[in-house]
Amino acid sequence: MQFLTDENIPFSLVKVIRQRGFSVKDIKEEKLVGVKDRVIMALSKKENRVIITLDKDFATYPLKNHAGVILLRYTNKSAPNLAEQFVFFLESPLLEKVDHTLCEVFEGYVRIHKNQNT
Repeated sequence: MQFLTDENIPFSLVKVIRQRGFSVKDIKEEKLVGVKDRVIMALSKKENRVIITLDKDFATYPLKNHAGVILLRYTNKSAPNLAEQFVFFLESPLLEKVDHTLCEVFEGYVRIHKNQNT
């Protein structure tokens, strides 16, 4: 699985994902900060990369517009907490189910939507 991290995802989380052996394209590293969501979704779809974001707007877009979205819904959105909490998800069997879905990751549980805009 390959990922595309939105501009609101701290580099510490990008680093953790890479350390676990995943391919990650970071919007900040690609010099795409400030681009419209549709540009991010098009890149996601073109390169088959699941978007990781804190932006709830991505939950409103049809699933056909991207390769999948992982929406981090943690209460504590500090960089160290995001990285620490996301490791649990990366190491879980649920990760295999997020391709072409909307996946909301909370503290303690995950909600995966396979239908458009649920």
